[in-house]
Amino acid sequence: HCRINQVQSRGEYLSALRGNGLDLILSDFTMPGFNGLSALALAGQYCPETPFVFLSGTIGEDAAVEALKNGATDYAIKDRMSRLVPVIRRALQSMRESKIRKETARKLREQAELLDKARDAICVTDIEGRITYSNHSAERLFGWAGAKAQGQLLSGLLSKLGCTPQIKAAQQA
Repeated sequence: HCRINQVQSRGEYLSALRGNGLDLILSDFTMPGFNGLSALALAGQYCPETPFVFLSGTIGEDAAVEALKNGATDYAIKDRMSRLVPVIRRALQSMRESKIRKETARKLREQAELLDKARDAICVTDIEGRITYSNHSAERLFGWAGAKAQGQLLSGLLSKLGCTPQIKAAQQA
């Protein structure tokens, strides 16, 4: 399902940007009374997560590179229209992946905040027993800074503290 919102002026474009809900912006590079780089700048201001693709017959290599540096997702040349569909698919896929990464990061931050509120010492290790995360209680109880503990063998840090029962418990987990 696809809904296309074609705009003819800067005002209509701003209105569309403010309305949110855009999945993709497809813009010509040169337009009468309004140019593509201005459209790109406005998109970056109002909806920076939305992929922005130039479709143009006049964009040169230097202008295309400049557009990509300024935040354009990609571009397609009008006399090579067969490239447009793959460009759009890549842009939409990239947006979906970015949303998933941000959501995953948000959930991880929330979980870390919950773990940091726990009174028990919590250490997460990789398969080799190296610490990948320790909460504030572990840092407080064992006296190690989280950054210094990260990457260290849990058993090694615990043995330095004389925590034999905790080493056995960690090895059984």
